Amino acid sequence: MEQSVDRHLVSDAPIGLFLSGGIDSSLLTLIASRTQKENLHTLSIVFNEKEFSEDRYQQLIIDKTMQSISRFL
Repeated sequence: MEQSVDRHLVSDAPIGLFLSGGIDSSLLTLIASRTQKENLHTLSIVFNEKEFSEDRYQQLIIDKTMQSISRFL
């Protein structure tokens, strides 16, 4: 899986990942952050209703990877 992610990270422009806070997007972000220290950006959607928002899970991954994030309501 790591090799596949690395192959998709070849770019001369910033790379963006959708980080929902779920297992799949969190794992992809963690793997991608190993090789893309400065060129990786994440995009997340949050909700005002805390019972629907996965903001806390998104923040755990962002804190671990130190990547930039854009959040939208």
